[in-house]
Amino acid sequence: MFSAQINVSALKTALNTVRAAISPRAANEINKCVRLEVGAAGLVITATSGLIAIEAHAECEAMGDEAIVVPHDKLAMVCGLYDGVLHLNFNANRRRLVVKAGKSEHTLACLDAADWPPIAWEPEGAGLALVADGAAWARGFAVAGHASQDENRYGLNGVNVERIGDEGLRCVATDGSRLAWADVECSLPIGAITIPGKQLVPVEVSRALVRSAAGGGSWGLRLGQRSGAWAQVDADGQPVKGAGRMWFRLVEGEFPQYQMVLPASYKRTVKVDGAALSRALKAVCLTANDKNNSVRATFEDSRVLFATQDTKDTSGVKVEVDADLVGSALYTGFNASFLAEALALLGSPAQVVVSLGDILDPVLLTAGAPAAKTVETAEAIVVMPMRLD
Repeated sequence: MFSAQINVSALKTALNTVRAAISPRAANEINKCVRLEVGAAGLVITATSGLIAIEAHAECEAMGDEAIVVPHDKLAMVCGLYDGVLHLNFNANRRRLVVKAGKSEHTLACLDAADWPPIAWEPEGAGLALVADGAAWARGFAVAGHASQDENRYGLNGVNVERIGDEGLRCVATDGSRLAWADVECSLPIGAITIPGKQLVPVEVSRALVRSAAGGGSWGLRLGQRSGAWAQVDADGQPVKGAGRMWFRLVEGEFPQYQMVLPASYKRTVKVDGAALSRALKAVCLTANDKNNSVRATFEDSRVLFATQDTKDTSGVKVEVDADLVGSALYTGFNASFLAEALALLGSPAQVVVSLGDILDPVLLTAGAPAAKTVETAEAIVVMPMRLD
């Protein structure tokens, strides 16, 4: 038997929370579904793709000792039609979930709950949780946008998590053409916590972590040999009762030694207003003439000049931004979209520092003044220049 009376907004929130673990194109129908079960905190809703599993809780008046499995998209569609209270009743004999809203009634076919795969919520070999504020986690895992989107590029298709001293972590991502990292200051000591050699968090999982952490509070990340776990925690790092949780499989592959491609120092630095630079890049992105959004950048004493090529078939654009250059003038080429995305990841700071070497050397973008050594910068984006000739 299974029955529940639930506010539709609470059910919508829970279904949206587990959506990242739904596989709409999965061959196995079970991976397109959610599992509903009555728990001590109300309704427990779980989804899994085999690579990620998410559990969410929704307060409700419920009774029953039976788990049911229903298609996520159909239940979400019904929720989208109504406000107020929904009544859920499961007919075990017909294996049907009846959803009532006022005088309306929807009947949804369910799958056999016995086919639901077991989920090992406890990662093998995981120790204590790495605990940080939600905003810090969200900023750290936001670097996932700079990871490779190609699942076959092993070692590049995830966010690498590594220790920075005994106080914090660094989240790093690269697709080979650009590199981003952001340090996460932990609220509990991590000196005694062992981080396994493989700690690549998948891109889609990283995005799910950002979404959940953005709500605030403290969150704990536990990394095992092949999988990880994520949950909202209290000040002592213990899971918050009824807050839900996440399990995910780590990416197989070795993250590159990114420090090896970073120069210890730069020959030139350019300070420029962040808002002005953002407007300039938006202008050149709109008028770039090729798929790489190629733009020529000239760095001079008091300005940065961006220009797209003018051909007989298309028009070009030139945009100038006031700047303060230390070092000799330089011109090089970039993917303008990469630069614009780097600024967005830095949070559109008031001042951006662009650190340059020679024409094809890696370019470092930071908010405010860079650290004395590149690797000591807490948050930075590295973009590789393009050869335009």
